Amino acid sequence: MNNNVVETSNLDAHVASTKLNTIKWGKALDSGFVLIPSTLLRYQHELGLDSAELVVLLNLLRSWWGLDDLPHVQTSTIADRMNVSRRTVQRHIETLEKKGFIKRIWGSKRGVNERAGATYDLRGTVKILSDHNNFTRAVPTVNILNLVETGELL
Repeated sequence: MNNNVVETSNLDAHVASTKLNTIKWGKALDSGFVLIPSTLLRYQHELGLDSAELVVLLNLLRSWWGLDDLPHVQTSTIADRMNVSRRTVQRHIETLEKKGFIKRIWGSKRGVNERAGATYDLRGTVKILSDHNNFTRAVPTVNILNLVETGELL
């Protein structure tokens, strides 16, 4: 099974979910959206991320659309969005790299007219979140129909 492809059996659910989100958010989605695993927000503290590091990471995730199409975002762009100095963003990127969430790849160019800069490999974030999900407390599943049939849920 290819995890990057929506299975046909799940296609209807995927389409329905997309339609519901479009209805829910309306024109706010016109400028795009970012898919973020809930683990990142729910366990931010346990993952060792402060709020500024999280915002920098979210800005990097915003530009990551394909598995091998790694984001290339200038620190000045993130700094402008956050209303902080470029150096502040650079410090947070250094910390995110030390914590294993990102890896900077230096000297990559995206186009002819762009200067070489850092590209960010975010697969460390995926690994950290996946590992965290493997070790979090398992929530016992309950078959609600059995509870109704046995009279335990009334």
